[in-house]
Amino acid sequence: MGTNYYIADRQKFNLEQEKYKKFKDIDFEHLGEKLNDDILFSFYSFLKFLERNNQKDLVNNFKSEVLVNIDNFISNLRYNTSDATLFNSGEYIHVGKKSMGWLFVFKLQPYWSNFEELKDYLLKLDLSKKMIVDEYEREISPQEFLEYVEKSQNDKNDLSNKDNFLYEQNIDGYRFSDKEFS
Repeated sequence: MGTNYYIADRQKFNLEQEKYKKFKDIDFEHLGEKLNDDILFSFYSFLKFLERNNQKDLVNNFKSEVLVNIDNFISNLRYNTSDATLFNSGEYIHVGKKSMGWLFVFKLQPYWSNFEELKDYLLKLDLSKKMIVDEYEREISPQEFLEYVEKSQNDKNDLSNKDNFLYEQNIDGYRFSDKEFS
């Protein structure tokens, strides 16, 4: 478990926030039930015809298939409207991730190759156009973010993890990865 941090275009992020807020209030359970009822109602005459012709198994199979397909649809809808998809659009720059008991791990990007370059990049962000957000959609200022990173870099528990650099690169004492991670 950890928290990912991103650089986002402020205007696009706010537009996406508005779009996804509309979906947050959907009662997916009720939606699934309503779809099931409506679909079965629209096939009522057909299903009754099958029942009258001793095709109960076919009716049950049909109803079962409808339920499975509705469940799949609702599952896909839930995923596609979840907060996680906000950051999978490719329009965000993944800065890195903080996990309990580990030093912060930074995602190598074309904009930086070490912590000093990352720090400079963040401090020069035009905050009227860009923002740093975590995966829970909370904004954090560049200064607050850098303080948080430094706190982790000096945390005895995080420093004592012997596997800190097992999978990531050690660049001047900071963990960096060129691999995709979440």
